[in-house]
Amino acid sequence: MKEELIEYVWKYKVYTTKTLYLVNSQVLEIISTGVLNTDSGPDFFNAKIKIGNQVWAGNIELHVNSSDWNKHGHNNDEAYDNVILHVVYNNDVDISVNGRLLPVLEVKNYMPNGLEERYCDIVNNKEGFLKCGNFKPENIRQFEYENWIDRLFIDRLEDKIGIINNQIKISSSHWEQVLFRTLARAFGLKLNGDAFNHFANSFDYIILLKSRYDITILESVFFGQGGFLDIDVYDDYFEELKREYFFIKRKHKLESIKNSEFKYFRTRPANFPTVRMAQLAQLYFSVNGLFYKVTEASNVKELRGIFKVGVSEYWQNHYMFGKANKSNKKVLTDSFIDLLIVNSIIPLRYSYFRSIGDFNKAEETVNLATEIKGEVNKITKEFKQKGWKIDNAKYSQAFIQLNKSLCVNNKCLSCFIGNNVLSSIKNIEVLT
Repeated sequence: MKEELIEYVWKYKVYTTKTLYLVNSQVLEIISTGVLNTDSGPDFFNAKIKIGNQVWAGNIELHVNSSDWNKHGHNNDEAYDNVILHVVYNNDVDISVNGRLLPVLEVKNYMPNGLEERYCDIVNNKEGFLKCGNFKPENIRQFEYENWIDRLFIDRLEDKIGIINNQIKISSSHWEQVLFRTLARAFGLKLNGDAFNHFANSFDYIILLKSRYDITILESVFFGQGGFLDIDVYDDYFEELKREYFFIKRKHKLESIKNSEFKYFRTRPANFPTVRMAQLAQLYFSVNGLFYKVTEASNVKELRGIFKVGVSEYWQNHYMFGKANKSNKKVLTDSFIDLLIVNSIIPLRYSYFRSIGDFNKAEETVNLATEIKGEVNKITKEFKQKGWKIDNAKYSQAFIQLNKSLCVNNKCLSCFIGNNVLSSIKNIEVLT
């Protein structure tokens, strides 16, 4: 028995009967279960119950055994003086608060048969991270499910916005600079995201603006600050970049990051950090007023058009300095651009429009995710294998958030799917 299962029973009032009795045989009526407390203190605040003819308002504490009250030190904590009901699985000892015998509801007398077994089957499932994968509910409430997907998507969006808002504070609301740093992290993908972020924060954005009119100078700044020019390569273009960077570095007193931060391990040549750096430079060389364009674009097709850039002439036949290859323009693919939109453009636009009070534009920005195919990765593959549809990027982002916030932490009882799985057990009377 886990305390979180008792929390589920109390929160959703899942019982086999409409009439509940305390251990002293008094009738209990639950008027309000209260508000779940995720911090220290009693488990539920501001509950309202009726015992006999007396109405009580206060807090609720949950335990597997009533003796856990003393084991957890609640008997010496004033925060628990306002507890009006002790909800336990097993009442093994009487508990008093300020000389008052604490009323006890022993839920094992009212829990549906099979509920505990189903819960254990879910949390102990070792087949992948999706614990409830073998128990997909038959009659899922579609409207509530869609609302839940929306909440998960917004939760994931808010996580990304937190990083952007931090950049806004650092840059004194310089949105163009924030866009560059946000995009740089996204260009590095998961493997090199931190390295690209470190690179983008290593110099002032004004240097980029002054350099963007000459691709050679711009690449000298980018590759120089990324530490790519600190190696021994005998190559005319490499030497030209070194000369340009040496001058800029002295003029602006720049310090490059260590190139060892960038990783190539198990990476396809198209994703080499050198290639992604060249594409990022080409983007800022080719597109003037990038921030204005990405915030004014009305759909995903327009956004893809903005980011449809390749690389400079040198990088068309190189993946690394000094090693020539077959010519390839290395234009950003739609799938990569879609990742940029989902991970950078949507969060940045959403944050920007909210900051200026344009909530219609913020809502339109959220809807962009429905125009993009869902990501294909280990997480989304497992959900799809278990029968869950991932129609677009809103769904894939929602399921990624679900995995991150609930699945990997076994918080099945805080999950819409988990709740539906448990509530599908027969002989449950939900008190309303």
